[in-house]
Amino acid sequence: MPGIDNPILTANDVTDYGAVDYVADPFLFIEDGTAHLFFEVVNSNRDPDAVIGHAIAHDHQHWEYNQVVLAKDAHTSFPFVWKYDGQYYMTPPTGKDVELWTTSQASFPGGWEFSHHLIDRDYYSHDPVVFRYRDRWWLITDRGNEELMIYYSSTLAQTDWTPHPQNPVATHRHGARQGGRPLVIGETPYLFTQDLRDVYGEAIHGWRVTELTTKRFAYEHVGTVLSGTGDGWNKRRMHHYDPWPVADDRWLCAVDGAPDNGRTWSIGLYQASPP
Repeated sequence: MPGIDNPILTANDVTDYGAVDYVADPFLFIEDGTAHLFFEVVNSNRDPDAVIGHAIAHDHQHWEYNQVVLAKDAHTSFPFVWKYDGQYYMTPPTGKDVELWTTSQASFPGGWEFSHHLIDRDYYSHDPVVFRYRDRWWLITDRGNEELMIYYSSTLAQTDWTPHPQNPVATHRHGARQGGRPLVIGETPYLFTQDLRDVYGEAIHGWRVTELTTKRFAYEHVGTVLSGTGDGWNKRRMHHYDPWPVADDRWLCAVDGAPDNGRTWSIGLYQASPP
């Protein structure tokens, strides 16, 4: 992106969690001219070994690390953040639970408090995303990195969301585990998934949802959105994509990448036209 030197954040930028191994899973939240970035911070020598960090920019270009804003008693990653009716929400996965955390306008970007479980199942729920579509809330996650699982609810306050009757609604090792923020453009949802067919974190794929009801689900492959560039900080792997509109003709996309087998993830920022 013009004016930005990627990567915008590396492990060396984190100053309050020891000798950090890497940073990954970036999610943007832009409001009132200020850009926030939430992301996974990993230090294999700490307990817990992964927490959620925060960085800030007032011009979308010059990012400053702030602090750890959420540390649970277990590995915490994929800090998907959104706002609804004046309240901020996050769904950082923990084992078999999908937890909903909240904070207020006065406390944001910190002050996160556990609210309740959305689902609690007999499998590990990777990287869950939540979005509103046709007067319902939808939760999408995966089972075993290859089975796409969907749950729904009429309200965010509900616990034990209803499983989709088609679960698993699809089985693809490149189309199940979520890899970033879903989009709803017009009447069409789009999902972004990690490619896990050969190695972990190889690429991100885009999918257009062609049918989503409490009875039916279908989607079609749009294409590869991100992959290793062959050079530099993201030479070999890219496994996260978070698009955010900042103008009618411009989106910012937070991404991560690694030059190796995925133990030195860093965070970058791209500019894109509207999808």
